[in-house]
Amino acid sequence: MELRRLLDLYLSATWRLSEHFVRTVDAEVGSAWATPLFRASDDAAAALGDGYDRAQRRAIRREEAIRRELIDDLLAGVAVGESLRDLASHVGFNLAGVHQAIVARTDRAVRDAGPVQSHVERELLARHGDGGFVATKEALLVCVLAGSAASPGETVLRLVTAVEPGGWTIGVGRPHRGPVGVARSFREARAAIDMARQLALTEPVVAFHDLLPYRLLSQDRRLLRETVEEILGPLGAARGGAGPLIETLEAYFDEALNTTAAARRLHLSVRAVAYRLDRINELTGRSVGDGRDRFALELAVRGRRLLATADFLDPASDDPPVV
Repeated sequence: MELRRLLDLYLSATWRLSEHFVRTVDAEVGSAWATPLFRASDDAAAALGDGYDRAQRRAIRREEAIRRELIDDLLAGVAVGESLRDLASHVGFNLAGVHQAIVARTDRAVRDAGPVQSHVERELLARHGDGGFVATKEALLVCVLAGSAASPGETVLRLVTAVEPGGWTIGVGRPHRGPVGVARSFREARAAIDMARQLALTEPVVAFHDLLPYRLLSQDRRLLRETVEEILGPLGAARGGAGPLIETLEAYFDEALNTTAAARRLHLSVRAVAYRLDRINELTGRSVGDGRDRFALELAVRGRRLLATADFLDPASDDPPVV
Protein backbone atom coordinates (compact mmCIF):
# COMPACT_ATOMS: atom_id res chain seq x y z
CA MET A 1 0.00 0.00 0.00
CA GLU A 2 1.23 3.53 -0.78
CA LEU A 3 2.29 5.65 2.19
CA ARG A 4 -0.20 8.37 1.20
CA ARG A 5 -3.15 5.96 1.39
CA LEU A 6 -1.87 4.43 4.61
CA LEU A 7 -1.61 7.83 6.32
CA ASP A 8 -5.01 8.83 4.95
CA LEU A 9 -6.60 5.74 6.54
CA TYR A 10 -4.84 6.37 9.84
CA LEU A 11 -5.74 10.06 10.01
CA SER A 12 -9.35 9.31 9.03
CA ALA A 13 -9.57 6.88 11.94
CA THR A 14 -8.14 9.57 14.24
CA TRP A 15 -10.76 12.09 13.15
CA ARG A 16 -13.57 9.56 13.65
CA LEU A 17 -12.25 8.86 17.15
CA SER A 18 -12.14 12.56 17.97
CA GLU A 19 -15.72 13.04 16.71
CA HIS A 20 -16.79 10.12 18.93
CA PHE A 21 -15.27 11.89 21.95
CA VAL A 22 -17.08 15.10 21.07
CA ARG A 23 -20.43 13.30 20.88
CA THR A 24 -20.08 11.04 23.94
CA VAL A 25 -18.27 13.09 26.57
CA ASP A 26 -18.85 16.54 28.01
CA ALA A 27 -16.88 19.52 26.73
CA GLU A 28 -14.46 19.66 29.69
CA VAL A 29 -13.41 16.01 29.39
CA GLY A 30 -13.21 16.25 25.57
CA SER A 31 -10.96 19.29 25.83
CA ALA A 32 -8.64 17.48 28.24
CA TRP A 33 -8.34 14.50 25.90
CA ALA A 34 -7.95 16.46 22.64
CA THR A 35 -4.31 17.51 23.01
CA PRO A 36 -2.94 14.10 24.12
CA LEU A 37 -5.02 12.38 21.43
CA PHE A 38 -3.66 14.48 18.57
CA ARG A 39 -0.12 14.42 19.97
CA ALA A 40 -0.25 10.63 20.08
CA SER A 41 -1.72 10.61 16.61
CA ASP A 42 1.10 12.83 15.34
CA ASP A 43 3.77 10.63 16.95
CA ALA A 44 2.17 7.50 15.52
CA ALA A 45 2.01 9.03 12.03
CA ALA A 46 5.69 9.96 12.23
CA ALA A 47 6.59 6.44 13.37
CA LEU A 48 4.46 5.00 10.59
CA GLY A 49 6.22 7.13 7.98
CA ASP A 50 9.66 6.26 9.38
CA GLY A 51 8.88 2.55 9.36
CA TYR A 52 7.54 2.78 5.82
CA ASP A 53 10.74 4.58 4.75
CA ARG A 54 12.92 1.88 6.28
CA ALA A 55 10.89 -0.84 4.60
CA GLN A 56 11.19 0.96 1.26
CA ARG A 57 14.96 1.28 1.64
CA ARG A 58 15.23 -2.42 2.47
CA ALA A 59 13.16 -3.26 -0.60
CA ILE A 60 15.36 -1.04 -2.80
CA ARG A 61 18.54 -2.62 -1.40
CA ARG A 62 17.10 -6.07 -2.04
CA GLU A 63 16.16 -5.16 -5.62
CA GLU A 64 19.63 -3.73 -6.19
CA ALA A 65 21.27 -6.87 -4.77
CA ILE A 66 19.20 -9.05 -7.13
CA ARG A 67 20.05 -6.81 -10.07
CA ARG A 68 23.76 -6.83 -9.17
CA GLU A 69 23.79 -10.61 -8.87
CA LEU A 70 22.15 -10.95 -12.28
CA ILE A 71 24.63 -8.53 -13.88
CA ASP A 72 27.64 -10.30 -12.36
CA ASP A 73 26.35 -13.69 -13.52
CA LEU A 74 25.64 -12.44 -17.04
CA LEU A 75 29.02 -10.75 -17.47
CA ALA A 76 30.80 -13.81 -16.07
CA GLY A 77 28.99 -16.10 -18.49
CA VAL A 78 27.38 -18.25 -15.79
CA ALA A 79 25.54 -21.21 -17.28
CA VAL A 80 21.79 -20.80 -17.57
CA GLY A 81 20.00 -22.44 -14.68
CA GLU A 82 16.94 -21.96 -12.55
CA SER A 83 18.69 -19.34 -10.41
CA LEU A 84 19.67 -17.19 -13.40
CA ARG A 85 16.19 -17.51 -14.91
CA ASP A 86 14.62 -16.46 -11.59
CA LEU A 87 16.89 -13.42 -11.32
CA ALA A 88 16.19 -12.39 -14.92
CA SER A 89 12.45 -12.86 -14.47
CA HIS A 90 12.48 -10.77 -11.29
CA VAL A 91 14.07 -7.74 -12.98
CA GLY A 92 12.41 -8.25 -16.39
CA PHE A 93 15.57 -9.10 -18.35
CA ASN A 94 15.01 -11.09 -21.56
CA LEU A 95 17.57 -13.90 -21.46
CA ALA A 96 16.66 -15.10 -24.96
CA GLY A 97 17.12 -11.71 -26.62
CA VAL A 98 20.00 -10.12 -28.53
CA HIS A 99 22.23 -7.82 -26.49
CA GLN A 100 25.27 -5.66 -27.18
CA ALA A 101 27.89 -4.52 -24.67
CA ILE A 102 29.66 -1.17 -24.67
CA VAL A 103 32.49 -0.58 -22.21
CA ALA A 104 33.90 2.83 -21.23
CA ARG A 105 37.29 3.34 -19.60
CA THR A 106 39.09 6.43 -18.40
CA ASP A 107 42.18 7.01 -16.27
CA ARG A 108 39.95 7.18 -13.19
CA ALA A 109 37.86 4.35 -11.78
CA VAL A 110 34.17 4.77 -12.55
CA ARG A 111 32.31 4.91 -9.24
CA ASP A 112 29.32 2.62 -8.74
CA ALA A 113 26.09 4.67 -8.61
CA GLY A 114 28.20 7.79 -9.22
CA PRO A 115 27.24 10.73 -11.46
CA VAL A 116 28.62 9.15 -14.66
CA GLN A 117 26.74 5.88 -14.23
CA SER A 118 23.54 7.62 -13.12
CA HIS A 119 23.52 9.99 -16.10
CA VAL A 120 24.35 7.33 -18.69
CA GLU A 121 21.81 4.90 -17.25
CA ARG A 122 19.03 7.48 -17.24
CA GLU A 123 19.72 8.61 -20.81
CA LEU A 124 20.29 5.16 -22.33
CA LEU A 125 17.21 3.62 -20.76
CA ALA A 126 15.14 6.58 -21.93
CA ARG A 127 16.38 6.09 -25.51
CA HIS A 128 16.59 2.32 -25.77
CA GLY A 129 14.09 1.06 -23.19
CA ASP A 130 14.68 -0.91 -20.01
CA GLY A 131 15.74 -4.14 -21.73
CA GLY A 132 19.39 -3.58 -20.82
CA PHE A 133 21.41 -2.24 -17.91
CA VAL A 134 24.28 0.07 -16.97
CA ALA A 135 26.71 -1.00 -14.26
CA THR A 136 30.33 -0.79 -13.14
CA LYS A 137 32.75 -3.69 -13.36
CA GLU A 138 36.50 -3.69 -12.67
CA ALA A 139 36.60 0.15 -12.69
CA LEU A 140 34.84 0.18 -16.08
CA LEU A 141 31.43 1.50 -17.04
CA VAL A 142 29.51 -1.35 -18.68
CA CYS A 143 26.43 -0.70 -20.80
CA VAL A 144 24.38 -3.59 -22.17
CA LEU A 145 21.66 -2.66 -24.65
CA ALA A 146 18.86 -4.83 -25.99
CA GLY A 147 19.12 -5.41 -29.73
CA SER A 148 21.73 -3.74 -31.92
CA ALA A 149 21.64 0.04 -31.76
CA ALA A 150 23.09 2.42 -34.36
CA SER A 151 26.43 3.97 -33.29
CA PRO A 152 26.16 2.89 -29.63
CA GLY A 153 29.81 3.68 -28.94
CA GLU A 154 29.48 7.28 -30.08
CA THR A 155 26.31 7.64 -27.99
CA VAL A 156 28.03 6.39 -24.83
CA LEU A 157 31.07 8.61 -25.50
CA ARG A 158 28.83 11.66 -25.80
CA LEU A 159 27.04 10.80 -22.55
CA VAL A 160 30.13 10.14 -20.43
CA THR A 161 31.97 13.24 -21.64
CA ALA A 162 28.92 15.34 -20.80
CA VAL A 163 29.51 14.48 -17.14
CA GLU A 164 33.28 13.98 -17.06
CA PRO A 165 35.09 15.33 -20.14
CA GLY A 166 38.28 13.90 -21.62
CA GLY A 167 40.31 10.72 -21.55
CA TRP A 168 37.60 8.18 -22.41
CA THR A 169 38.04 5.09 -24.58
CA ILE A 170 34.92 3.23 -25.63
CA GLY A 171 34.98 -0.43 -26.64
CA VAL A 172 32.04 -1.88 -28.55
CA GLY A 173 31.28 -5.59 -28.66
CA ARG A 174 29.22 -7.31 -31.33
CA PRO A 175 25.52 -8.11 -30.73
CA HIS A 176 24.95 -11.71 -29.60
CA ARG A 177 21.89 -13.71 -28.62
CA GLY A 178 21.17 -15.31 -25.26
CA PRO A 179 22.80 -15.00 -21.83
CA VAL A 180 26.12 -16.39 -23.08
CA GLY A 181 25.99 -13.70 -25.74
CA VAL A 182 26.00 -10.97 -23.08
CA ALA A 183 29.28 -12.29 -21.65
CA ARG A 184 30.76 -12.70 -25.12
CA SER A 185 29.87 -9.17 -26.18
CA PHE A 186 31.29 -7.84 -22.88
CA ARG A 187 34.58 -9.71 -23.43
CA GLU A 188 34.76 -8.34 -26.96
CA ALA A 189 34.17 -4.76 -25.82
CA ARG A 190 36.85 -5.08 -23.15
CA ALA A 191 39.25 -6.71 -25.63
CA ALA A 192 38.67 -3.81 -28.04
CA ILE A 193 39.78 -1.34 -25.37
CA ASP A 194 42.86 -3.40 -24.50
CA MET A 195 43.81 -3.79 -28.16
CA ALA A 196 43.34 -0.06 -28.78
CA ARG A 197 45.84 0.66 -26.02
CA GLN A 198 48.30 -1.92 -27.34
CA LEU A 199 48.11 -0.46 -30.84
CA ALA A 200 48.25 3.14 -29.58
CA LEU A 201 45.05 3.94 -31.47
CA THR A 202 43.90 7.53 -31.10
CA GLU A 203 40.22 6.97 -31.90
CA PRO A 204 38.06 7.24 -28.75
CA VAL A 205 35.57 4.62 -30.00
CA VAL A 206 36.90 1.20 -30.99
CA ALA A 207 34.66 -1.60 -32.26
CA PHE A 208 35.72 -5.21 -31.84
CA HIS A 209 34.74 -6.12 -35.39
CA ASP A 210 37.16 -3.48 -36.72
CA LEU A 211 40.03 -5.13 -34.84
CA LEU A 212 39.51 -8.68 -36.05
CA PRO A 213 42.63 -8.56 -38.28
CA TYR A 214 44.72 -7.64 -35.23
CA ARG A 215 43.15 -10.49 -33.30
CA LEU A 216 44.29 -12.78 -36.07
CA LEU A 217 47.82 -11.38 -35.82
CA SER A 218 47.90 -11.99 -32.09
CA GLN A 219 47.09 -15.71 -32.32
CA ASP A 220 50.70 -16.77 -32.96
CA ARG A 221 53.17 -14.41 -31.31
CA ARG A 222 56.28 -16.28 -32.36
CA LEU A 223 55.26 -16.30 -36.02
CA LEU A 224 54.33 -12.63 -35.76
CA ARG A 225 57.74 -11.84 -34.27
CA GLU A 226 59.49 -13.69 -37.09
CA THR A 227 57.41 -11.81 -39.66
CA VAL A 228 58.19 -8.42 -38.11
CA GLU A 229 61.91 -9.14 -37.94
CA GLU A 230 61.99 -10.52 -41.47
CA ILE A 231 60.30 -7.45 -42.97
CA LEU A 232 61.52 -4.60 -40.75
CA GLY A 233 64.85 -6.04 -39.62
CA PRO A 234 66.81 -4.64 -42.60
CA LEU A 235 65.84 -1.10 -41.52
CA GLY A 236 68.33 -1.43 -38.68
CA ALA A 237 71.11 -0.83 -41.20
CA ALA A 238 69.96 2.76 -41.73
CA ARG A 239 71.98 5.62 -40.31
CA GLY A 240 70.33 6.42 -36.99
CA GLY A 241 68.76 2.98 -36.76
CA ALA A 242 65.34 1.66 -37.70
CA GLY A 243 63.33 3.97 -35.40
CA PRO A 244 62.86 7.02 -37.67
CA LEU A 245 61.97 4.88 -40.68
CA ILE A 246 59.43 2.83 -38.71
CA GLU A 247 57.90 6.04 -37.34
CA THR A 248 57.57 7.26 -40.92
CA LEU A 249 55.78 4.07 -41.95
CA GLU A 250 53.43 4.33 -38.94
CA ALA A 251 52.54 7.92 -39.77
CA TYR A 252 52.13 7.14 -43.46
CA PHE A 253 49.75 4.25 -42.81
CA ASP A 254 47.86 6.03 -40.03
CA GLU A 255 47.30 9.01 -42.33
CA ALA A 256 45.81 6.81 -45.08
CA LEU A 257 48.91 6.95 -47.33
CA ASN A 258 48.84 10.75 -47.38
CA THR A 259 52.46 11.94 -47.56
CA THR A 260 51.59 15.55 -46.72
CA ALA A 261 49.59 14.55 -43.62
CA ALA A 262 52.36 12.18 -42.53
CA ALA A 263 54.93 14.97 -42.92
CA ARG A 264 52.78 17.30 -40.83
CA ARG A 265 52.42 14.66 -38.13
CA LEU A 266 56.18 14.00 -38.06
CA HIS A 267 57.07 17.72 -38.25
CA LEU A 268 59.08 17.04 -41.41
CA SER A 269 59.00 18.30 -44.97
CA VAL A 270 57.18 16.30 -47.61
CA ARG A 271 60.53 15.78 -49.33
CA ALA A 272 62.02 14.29 -46.15
CA VAL A 273 59.14 11.81 -45.85
CA ALA A 274 59.46 10.85 -49.51
CA TYR A 275 63.20 10.31 -49.02
CA ARG A 276 62.56 8.03 -46.04
CA LEU A 277 60.00 5.99 -47.99
CA ASP A 278 62.55 5.56 -50.79
CA ARG A 279 65.15 4.51 -48.23
CA ILE A 280 62.74 1.91 -46.82
CA ASN A 281 62.34 0.54 -50.34
CA GLU A 282 66.11 0.31 -50.76
CA LEU A 283 66.69 -1.49 -47.44
CA THR A 284 63.72 -3.89 -47.45
CA GLY A 285 63.14 -4.35 -51.16
CA ARG A 286 59.49 -3.40 -50.57
CA SER A 287 57.76 -0.30 -51.89
CA VAL A 288 54.72 1.42 -50.37
CA GLY A 289 53.62 2.03 -53.95
CA ASP A 290 53.10 -1.68 -54.55
CA GLY A 291 49.94 -3.24 -53.12
CA ARG A 292 51.51 -6.49 -51.90
CA ASP A 293 54.60 -4.79 -50.51
CA ARG A 294 52.45 -2.18 -48.78
CA PHE A 295 50.34 -4.90 -47.17
CA ALA A 296 53.45 -6.69 -45.87
CA LEU A 297 54.96 -3.48 -44.51
CA GLU A 298 51.76 -2.40 -42.78
CA LEU A 299 51.24 -5.87 -41.33
CA ALA A 300 54.77 -5.74 -39.90
CA VAL A 301 54.29 -2.24 -38.49
CA ARG A 302 50.97 -3.14 -36.81
CA GLY A 303 52.41 -6.41 -35.55
CA ARG A 304 55.38 -4.58 -34.08
CA ARG A 305 53.02 -2.40 -32.07
CA LEU A 306 51.39 -5.49 -30.63
CA LEU A 307 54.71 -7.10 -29.76
CA ALA A 308 55.97 -3.92 -28.12
CA THR A 309 53.33 -3.95 -25.38
CA ALA A 310 54.19 -5.62 -22.09
CA ASP A 311 50.76 -7.17 -21.58
CA PHE A 312 50.83 -8.73 -25.04
CA LEU A 313 54.24 -10.36 -24.59
CA ASP A 314 54.49 -13.71 -22.86
CA PRO A 315 56.25 -13.03 -19.51
CA ALA A 316 57.94 -16.43 -19.76
CA SER A 317 59.28 -15.76 -23.26
CA ASP A 318 63.01 -15.22 -23.72
CA ASP A 319 62.57 -13.86 -27.25
CA PRO A 320 64.74 -10.84 -28.07
CA PRO A 321 63.03 -7.46 -28.50
CA VAL A 322 61.72 -6.62 -31.93
CA VAL A 323 63.32 -3.94 -34.09
